[in-house]
Amino acid sequence: MFKVFRGLSNIEGALRLLKRITESDVSLISETHFALLIHMCAKFTNPLIAHELFHVMTQHYDIRPTSRSVAALMDVYIESGNPEKALSLFNEYNRDNIEGRISLFNKAIKAYTTMGDQHQCEVLFGKIVKLKLANDSEFFNVMLRYLVCLKRDYDSAERVIDQMLNHPTIKPDVTHFQVLMDAYDKISFREGIHNLYRKMNENEIPVNSKVLHYLIKATFKVQMRSQGDLEQSIQLLDRIMKNAAERTLDITFGQLHPSIVAWPMRAVAKYHSPMKALDLLNHYSHLFYPKEDFSINSKFTVMRSLLVVSAEIEQWDEFDSIFERYIARAEALMKAPSATTRNKKLNSLFKGLLVYKVRHLAATQKIYLLPDLLKKLSSEGYVIDNLSWNEAVKELFQDSRTIESGLKIINEKLIHGFNLIHKYRLLKRHAEETNSANRSWLLRQKKADPKSFQPTLYLSAETYSKTMEYMDRYLSSLTDLEGTLRTFIKDYPYFMKSYLMKPRTHINGWDKIEADHASYFAALRQSKRVTLHAQF
Repeated sequence: MFKVFRGLSNIEGALRLLKRITESDVSLISETHFALLIHMCAKFTNPLIAHELFHVMTQHYDIRPTSRSVAALMDVYIESGNPEKALSLFNEYNRDNIEGRISLFNKAIKAYTTMGDQHQCEVLFGKIVKLKLANDSEFFNVMLRYLVCLKRDYDSAERVIDQMLNHPTIKPDVTHFQVLMDAYDKISFREGIHNLYRKMNENEIPVNSKVLHYLIKATFKVQMRSQGDLEQSIQLLDRIMKNAAERTLDITFGQLHPSIVAWPMRAVAKYHSPMKALDLLNHYSHLFYPKEDFSINSKFTVMRSLLVVSAEIEQWDEFDSIFERYIARAEALMKAPSATTRNKKLNSLFKGLLVYKVRHLAATQKIYLLPDLLKKLSSEGYVIDNLSWNEAVKELFQDSRTIESGLKIINEKLIHGFNLIHKYRLLKRHAEETNSANRSWLLRQKKADPKSFQPTLYLSAETYSKTMEYMDRYLSSLTDLEGTLRTFIKDYPYFMKSYLMKPRTHINGWDKIEADHASYFAALRQSKRVTLHAQF
């Protein structure tokens, strides 16, 4: 029954079941039950409930913890963004006499991988060899993650899988292939995904929804790049769904996850045909859900796809209705009895979607509602992606009622990344022309770590150009140009520094502004610094 609740992602039901069993016969509960419950908390990133369950197990039930429950609790901390706490548990319970010790090492390696600490991972691998701990399936899983996430050594990862295929006792399962497929998906190595799937078939390894998702996505991407026509990819998806429903596909589950059809729906809606995208969803629903079961429409993955479809065909009333349901579903999860801490895995719910919401508000002449929506989602911890911020800024700048909201976003969130990107490009070009790369601190840092100083939020070149144009237009319409400039320089200095780096020749009356404040502009353009102390 606990496994049933796990499959339903129903932690409340599982906790109620634990309470009922406790009231009837405490002896029926074992560490295995608690480990399963604790591990459920990893999905909801709730270390508070997990810690309380561990405490109840040891204190109330007097169950001595083994690596089974300790590893489960470590996993909760790792998934909740606190790998240091997981390592504290490792140091506390890593003793010679603990049963299943390899599990603790596996989680510790996972924690260090999450932290990006390659050295400590290697130290732990060495200790495993020294202690002669028997490897298990999860050990190879964390080794693969270490290889692809930290070392970016995909060839070695493939060799590990090949070694497992010839291992006398430990054979690779779908999760091992999934680790490498996930890495290949991130680097857009579509051929690698197809080769891995072929290897799975050759070795008769059952697939899961995630692997099929990568396969379908890779096939769509290849066809989009080479031909543009998605008909063959759509036919592949139809065959996979049909074979899974008829049980002629070797799979590890009873029902395909909606993500199988959700990503293709979005791709088909944007690049092929929105109506064909709806046909895919209808086919999926027909195969896996009874006619009277409408629960599929409340799943985030499906709602995301329906939002994209309705936006692509500009059915804004339908889009608005689905978006409101989407927000309501998210809020319901956040207010669930078990949500004693925020589920961090929900933070990305609006990534890739808000750009459509911005277009919806612009199309329905309601862009004035956007600042409050952005503020609400940001304050609740949801991630707003860079594309959505840029789209929001462009629309906010076109309305005199909301231009200051756009200025605030650029000044606080986007202009710094924009400046960093362009500073690096300028320094790199200068270094190439003068052979002086070692003179710049930023270039030395980038050479030592190419991934450093890469802003996730920045003003795109297109948005920069558009906002300059819209700003000129806005200021040209004002009667008190000088007073507005003074206010903007005070309130949004970083954006205004970029804006005023050259004369704004398209603004009526700008010649007088330049003449009256010649010393201010000269100092600003020479120093290229925000001069808050200077009087405009």
